[in-house]
Amino acid sequence: MIEVTEAAALKDYLCQEIQCPTPLHVSTELLSAFLAISDDRQAMHEAGEEAVVPANLLLALLPAVVQSGIRVGRFSRCFTVAYERVRFRRPVQPGDVLHAYVQVNGVRQRSASTFVSLAITLKTCDGETVLTLTQTDCFEG
Repeated sequence: MIEVTEAAALKDYLCQEIQCPTPLHVSTELLSAFLAISDDRQAMHEAGEEAVVPANLLLALLPAVVQSGIRVGRFSRCFTVAYERVRFRRPVQPGDVLHAYVQVNGVRQRSASTFVSLAITLKTCDGETVLTLTQTDCFEG
């Protein structure tokens, strides 16, 4: 776990990989709710035990998981400004438990904003990589 008072202090953690303490668990109930909200009717997402979790659902769940491993104290708002090099390595099925590994790749100031680049990897309990991406967040205030 990394805890800092302000986003600029994340520069002290460059290239250190941490495992986020909160696992990502995609239950069938969560999948059903997402499908209802998104109006996604692809058969592969509704196939019961053989269903494939939509990529957009995994991306939507990342902020809460990442925030369990990196906490920034003072800011007025934070938003994701970029997802880059998003790669899905294997399908995820309902019931899978995934662990997030995060590495701070860069921290830069621009006026009152701090941009933080994170390399994120989701892995199964067996250590198999499911998803890799680079996410850039902008902290203001």
